Amino acid sequence: MAGLIVFTAQGALSAQPEFITAAVKAPEKIGIPVKTAGLDQFIIGPDATGKEERIYIKVQSGGPLYLLRVNPDTGQCETFNDQFNGQAGIPQCLVLGPDGYIYMGTICGAHLLRLDPKTGIVTDLGKPVETGINIWSITVAPDGKAYGGVFPGAHLFVYDPKSGASKDIGTVCEGQDYLYVAADKEGKIYCGAGFTQAHLIVYDPKSGALRDILPEKYHITSTVGVGSVIFRDNIQVEAPGGKAFFYLAATNQSFWIEDEKLVPRENSRTYPMLKDGRTIFPVLIPGTWTHDDQSLLITQPKTGESRVLRFDYDGPGQVVFLIRKGPDGKIYGSSALPIHLFRYDPKTGKLEDLGNPTRTSGEIYSMLSYRGKLYICAYIGACFSVYDPAKPWRFGADKDANPRDFGPQGDKGGCRPFDMIVGKDGMIYIASSPDYGYSGGSLIRFDPEKETFKYWRNVVQDQSLFSLTLDPSSHNLWIGSAIPGGKRKEARLCLWDVDRENKIYETLPVSGAIAIRSLVTVPGGLIFGLVATGPPESAPYGTGGKMFVFDPGIRKVIHTAELPNYPGETRSLEIGPAGLIYSIVAGKLLAIDPIDYSINTVFEYPGMNCGPVFEGNDIYFGAGVTLLRYRLPAVNLVPENNGSEPKF
Repeated sequence: MAGLIVFTAQGALSAQPEFITAAVKAPEKIGIPVKTAGLDQFIIGPDATGKEERIYIKVQSGGPLYLLRVNPDTGQCETFNDQFNGQAGIPQCLVLGPDGYIYMGTICGAHLLRLDPKTGIVTDLGKPVETGINIWSITVAPDGKAYGGVFPGAHLFVYDPKSGASKDIGTVCEGQDYLYVAADKEGKIYCGAGFTQAHLIVYDPKSGALRDILPEKYHITSTVGVGSVIFRDNIQVEAPGGKAFFYLAATNQSFWIEDEKLVPRENSRTYPMLKDGRTIFPVLIPGTWTHDDQSLLITQPKTGESRVLRFDYDGPGQVVFLIRKGPDGKIYGSSALPIHLFRYDPKTGKLEDLGNPTRTSGEIYSMLSYRGKLYICAYIGACFSVYDPAKPWRFGADKDANPRDFGPQGDKGGCRPFDMIVGKDGMIYIASSPDYGYSGGSLIRFDPEKETFKYWRNVVQDQSLFSLTLDPSSHNLWIGSAIPGGKRKEARLCLWDVDRENKIYETLPVSGAIAIRSLVTVPGGLIFGLVATGPPESAPYGTGGKMFVFDPGIRKVIHTAELPNYPGETRSLEIGPAGLIYSIVAGKLLAIDPIDYSINTVFEYPGMNCGPVFEGNDIYFGAGVTLLRYRLPAVNLVPENNGSEPKF
C-alpha cells in the first residue's frame, strides 16, 4: 500500500460527496488483458473414436476452459469447457482410468469429475470429502478404483466406478494438510504428506491399514511428491499401477519404494509416452521456471529425433490478479497462473500482454512505481524483478536485461510477497509469507541504488507479514501480520525501526483478527486498516472482517467498524478522489471518510476482485478475466499524487 499522500484542497470535504449518491453508471469493459491459458499436467488418452492417441492437457484458466486435447502428429487442438458454471471447481489433477474415462480432481470445490473422450461430456461425480477445498492429486489402482488426496486435513478418498460410490477414508496424517497419492502394481496406495513435516503413508485397501514408512530422519519440513512409473525400453514412463517412488524436495532425494522400504533412486523426471515410443515434454521458456503455453517437445528416444509441436486455441482469459499504476502513467497488471504482465494506455486505448517479467509461474502479488521503474515481486518464492517501460523488453538476469530478474528473496521467509512500499529512506520494503511448511515471514529490503537485498525473518514471531504503511512522524514502517505461516492465532500490528533495523513496538489492534490485509496512512496521521476475522483455518481470507482506525501518536485503536460480507481484497485500501479511502469488499467499491469514518458504497460489480487504481476520476479494477473502468463525476478534492510515485 502506498503510504502518506499529499492532497491539495480545492473545496470543503463533504461527509458524503455527490458522486456517492449519484446515479450509478455501468463500468466500461476495456478488455481481456491475458488470453492464453497456462499448461500444467498432461497425460495420454484416446481420441473420440478410441483408435488413436491424444495428449490431454490440464490448463490454468480464468474462464471456463478445462482441458485441451491435442493431436500429437498435427497439433490440431480441441477444447473442453466447464459444464457446471464454476460450481464444481477448476481441474487440478487428472488420470486415465482403465475404463477409458479421464478422471479429474478440482481445486476451489474438491469435486471428482469424469470426462468421456467419446462424447466430450464431463460428469460431476460429487464431492468425495465434505470438508475438502482442493483435490491435489489423483491416481488409479489396478482394480480400477480412483484414489485422491484432499486439502485441508490430508484426507484420502476412494471412488469405485462400478458402484459409483465414493468413500472418505479420513485423515491419513494428523497435522498435515497436503496429500499426494500414487498406486503401485500391487494396489497399495502411497500417500506423500507435508509440508510442515514430511511423511510417507502406505494404505492397504485390503486391510484398511495405514502405516508411516518414512524413516524418522526424513520427518523434516519439506515439499514431497509420490509417483508411479512403468519401464518401456529402459525409459521411465509415468503411469499409475507401476513401480512407486517418493521425492523429498528439501534434500533433493528420490527413492524407489520396494517392500515398503526406501531405496535410493536417481533423480529423474517422468513424462507421458505414446505407444510408438515418442515421449512428451513441456517446453521451458529460457531463464524461467515457466512453460510455453502453446507448444510441447516430442522426442523419439529410438532415433534421437525431436520436434516442437505447436498448437493454437482460443483461451477465455486469465484472472486479473493485481493492477497498479506505472511510472509512465499507464495501468499495469498481472494475471494469475501463469504470470503475465499487461499494460493499458488510457490515452491511446491500447491493451497489451507483455509476457512474464519473472522466472516464476504464479502471480505478481506486489508492484510499485519508483523513479521511472516498475518494481515487481511474485509468488512462488518472492521472486523480484525490475522493469523500465522506457526500454525494450528483454527478460533476463544480466545487468542489461529488461525486465531484470533478481530471483527469489527472503530465504524460507519469502513465498507470497503480499505488499510492497517505498520507505522514506528510499528503500523498497516487501512483506512476505514464509515458504510452505515454515513459520515466520520475511521483511525484505531492496536498495535501488546499490541493487542489494537484506531481509529479516520473524519480525512478527511465527507469522506471515501481510501489509505495510508509513509512520507519519518518522522514517519507520508499520507492518500488519497474518496467522498463516505460524502458531500464534491473532494478527499483530508492529512498528519497524528503519535505522536500527528492529521491531520497537507490537500490538493486537483487533481481537480475533487473523490477518491485517491492508493498511494506509492518511493526511493527519491516522492509520486505517482492514482485518479478516474468523476461525484460524479460514486465514488469511476469513469469514468476516472489520475496519479499524489507529492513532500512532498515542498508539491506540480509536475506532472499529464491522464490514459486511468480508473478506475484502488484499492491499485494497487506496486514497483517491475527494480525499476518501477506497476499498473493494465483496464486489463493492467502498468509500471511507477519513474524518467521520463513515462507509458508503460507490458502486457494485459482480466478481470485482482487484484494484482500485485511480487516474484522475477514473477508477480501474479487475473482475474475473476483464479489466474495467468506472468514471466518477467531478469531485472537490484532487490528489497531487495518483499513486504512481511516492512523495515525501
